[in-house]
Amino acid sequence: MSTKKDWLSLKVNSHISKRINRCLRFFGSPENILKANFKEWVNGFGLKADTATDLLNLKENIDIEREFKRLKELNIDLLTIDDEEYPQNLKEIYMPPPVFFYKGDLIKKYNIGIGIVGSRRAGFQSLTLAKEIADDISKAGVTVISGLARGVDKYAHIGALNGSGNTIGVIGNGLNIIYPSENRSLYLKISEAGSLISEFCLDMKPYKQNFPQRNRIISGLSRAVLVVEASKKSGALITAHYALEQNRDLMAVPGNVRNSKSKGTNKLIKEGAFLIESADDIFEVLGIEVNAEMKNPEITDKQKKILDYIEAEPTFIDNIIRNFNGDQANILYELTIMEMNGLIQKIPGNQYIKLI
Repeated sequence: MSTKKDWLSLKVNSHISKRINRCLRFFGSPENILKANFKEWVNGFGLKADTATDLLNLKENIDIEREFKRLKELNIDLLTIDDEEYPQNLKEIYMPPPVFFYKGDLIKKYNIGIGIVGSRRAGFQSLTLAKEIADDISKAGVTVISGLARGVDKYAHIGALNGSGNTIGVIGNGLNIIYPSENRSLYLKISEAGSLISEFCLDMKPYKQNFPQRNRIISGLSRAVLVVEASKKSGALITAHYALEQNRDLMAVPGNVRNSKSKGTNKLIKEGAFLIESADDIFEVLGIEVNAEMKNPEITDKQKKILDYIEAEPTFIDNIIRNFNGDQANILYELTIMEMNGLIQKIPGNQYIKLI
């Protein structure tokens, strides 16, 4: 029976790693791959003689014990396609990762997941909406899956952590590298409350070509994928393409027709993606029943009047106070309570936006 060290040997061997699925189909198991001789690699598998020679020399020179020890020191483990905990929906996609690295145990026990992706340079309202939706679906027991990038990904993870904490970050580099570096605290929180996963070995840098490969895992883990904001050439559309290829429900948030950042999402809706304005729309599409008390926090009459006054666009605090007869102390108290309950959010410039 193949061990985790056998699987790790396949990943760190450059000649095997780039053709790992084909090797497994031909030889049957990591153990058989590692035992294969020169003749089997050349006459059976079809490697060129010089490549087979390099492969066999590399196998002799790799210190697997050292690599395994590094993983343990970093609290990183392996999940293989032979493990019972390997997510079934990921196993069913084309070319699933036979083995990947992870930090945090959520990946081994999560149930339903929704991928939330979008532009790294998304506008404030899109970021706020991504956070709000992630918060709401997380509270309903849904795992939020994203790529830990700047922009929409980051806010989706933050929203999930504000909710139940169920979130999985799929990254395009080794798990010992934090990219982008500004997400360090978020990286640490997800590794504690959720899971970070990568099919790339330690020390792999975040090369551009890694991210499309990463995106197929985001959609593969998800029951549905939501694109919050995307231009015509956004990388988020690659994830959307994988979602359709993998028979996942595809969802998109509509945007201003004159905003180039909304061209991609609006096009997805034209082509049949579900139009999403809130978490309720996601629950309806997926047939998820949500406890009404969980969805709707208790709102006082005064708070309702404040919510009715605040529009979707940011509203200055001075205008709110002026509208309610200048009762500054009382209004500031209500705004604080409302923000704590997730009804509104304060943004730069002493402005508020409503979140429900």
